[in-house]
Amino acid sequence: MKAHLLWIFILSMTISLYAQNDFKPKEDKTYEFRFGTELTPCDVKGDPIHGASIQVAEKGWQVKIDKVLRKKGIVVLYFLKWKETNVDLKSRNSSLVFSNASAVSKRKYYSLPILYFNESLKITESIFSFEFGTVTIPIKIRPGNGDNIPLDFYGNFNAGVGLNLKIKDFVGVYGGISITTVPVDKETTNGLITTPTNAAALTPTIGLIKEVAGVQIGAFIGFDFLSRELGENWIYQGRRWFGIGVGVNLFDVSSGKTSSDPQ
Repeated sequence: MKAHLLWIFILSMTISLYAQNDFKPKEDKTYEFRFGTELTPCDVKGDPIHGASIQVAEKGWQVKIDKVLRKKGIVVLYFLKWKETNVDLKSRNSSLVFSNASAVSKRKYYSLPILYFNESLKITESIFSFEFGTVTIPIKIRPGNGDNIPLDFYGNFNAGVGLNLKIKDFVGVYGGISITTVPVDKETTNGLITTPTNAAALTPTIGLIKEVAGVQIGAFIGFDFLSRELGENWIYQGRRWFGIGVGVNLFDVSSGKTSSDPQ
């Protein structure tokens, strides 16, 4: 019996430690609840307030992180002020946000176990946000002209780093310019290159990206420009190509309108 209890204790501690190590909060972001979640009223140090009732945060309510107390295993949160468009929202501000609605120093705080943070909360997206990222295009097609320029296509093309203007619940507008490589041979260079090889190209790219279940699917148009004599002889110089690709974000650089605006 003791052995079973010991294994249960070790397993629970392992899960708890894993959850804390996997927890990477962004304290400058605004979060919203995915579903109704119980919060413990606490002081600014994260200590529970004696006699205070558990507060249930409803889906969509917005909070910010005040501090992360890893030794206590909790995150201290506070609600963003609601726009007082009716009596109920005004009452919510006085009962949940501030002890005295006009006194910022009397802000109310709530704690949530780190273990439940990721499943309970998500970052509130701005209407507009900007991201830097790479775009991988598995299918790239160059239309021909029906005469001396044939249809050409190839895959596994990396369009390099670009800027994505993301519109919430709609699409992202991508634009970038980078140095890429394109295949060249005798036929596509009017005999200038005798052995098939790759050449460096300057490639501006634009496109639309839609995020579906965490995967970004995009449609793109671009142009390749080779330099000097090779560019003068390359039959696809400056001709548009079309691509279907998957966008992979590297990191966020800004995120439009955020933080402490009323919810």
